[in-house]
Amino acid sequence: ADAKYDGKINPLDFIQIKLIIVGKEKEITFVDAYGDAETVRKPVKRIIVVMSDAPDVLRALNAAGNIVGITSDAIRYGAVYFPELSKLPNVGTFSKPDYEAVLNLNPDVFMPYGSYAPKKVELKEKLPGVSIIALDFVTLTTFTENVRKLGYILDKEDEAEVFADWYDGVSNTFKDATKGLSEDEKPRVYVMTYGKYRTATPGNRYHEMIEVAGGRNIAANLPLPPGGRSTNVKVDPEWAIEQNPDVIVRRVMEYPTTTGYEVGYGADDPTELIALREDVMKTPELAYVAAMKNGHVYTMSVFMSGPKCIIGIAYYGRWFYPELFKDLDPNEIHQEYLTRFQHLDYDLDKHGVFVYHPVEHPDGR
Repeated sequence: ADAKYDGKINPLDFIQIKLIIVGKEKEITFVDAYGDAETVRKPVKRIIVVMSDAPDVLRALNAAGNIVGITSDAIRYGAVYFPELSKLPNVGTFSKPDYEAVLNLNPDVFMPYGSYAPKKVELKEKLPGVSIIALDFVTLTTFTENVRKLGYILDKEDEAEVFADWYDGVSNTFKDATKGLSEDEKPRVYVMTYGKYRTATPGNRYHEMIEVAGGRNIAANLPLPPGGRSTNVKVDPEWAIEQNPDVIVRRVMEYPTTTGYEVGYGADDPTELIALREDVMKTPELAYVAAMKNGHVYTMSVFMSGPKCIIGIAYYGRWFYPELFKDLDPNEIHQEYLTRFQHLDYDLDKHGVFVYHPVEHPDGR
């Protein structure tokens, strides 16, 4: 009822609600990733984004044409995945935007990376007159809620609902199929984030992906380092041995090289993923954990993050429960995401390197 979000309910709220219902509101107030109420003037026509998660959502909402500037972080998947965006003006990095370059593009909206640096107080100071839309498109538990919020802000409610429904439908496929399992029945999963002995704790998207897919994160009870904010923590080899994981997934970073990307959409050769899996398989201290003995060791590109987490979840579910999801093809889900929501002419049967297992994914897909 408090449509103005000012702590009072009065006739101004009634007027705002009626305007929203008929789609004629001149502004809209929403709660952002900081937990703050922010008001955005409408219509929003010119947007600057700083990370690759927001462009994915904007494309799914048929609003990518509103993007007028990007940072180098926003197009880290390169021109293959972002052919139009890669040609837009660059305004710095996500943590150090070039504020003068931003203002020169006369944006209505600046979309930072959720609640990460730089802080909103700095953005408001440096970008007067520009609305700051800080929405979290990384955290799985609030992803579709934020998609719907952005839909209202951009007058793309129908598109947002379609995308959110699809996303929730894929997610619920795994949640519904595994919700009756006891903790002992769930596979123990070890995600190697930055190297073999760093892993994800609660609050990290890889932890959330494991849980949605019906697995049990062996690091679920690990505390964060004293004074630490990072949910990627360092562990000892002895600890990993004691946890005896049933499945190991090694996360692989994507970085541009002189010839393109070694993994991801700009690559066709799984050599890097093969080498990293072999590196895990040759680790002597892990030789006798269940995942190694059973061959349940996988490498996965870090692209399976943000909005693309749903694709990573599909792979996880298939790996965790091969019999339960024997008829599910993660590649089909990935292709639908690219074709239907990213509007890309990209054939996964011919291109891309994202995951590797010598039997299940010998071609990298």
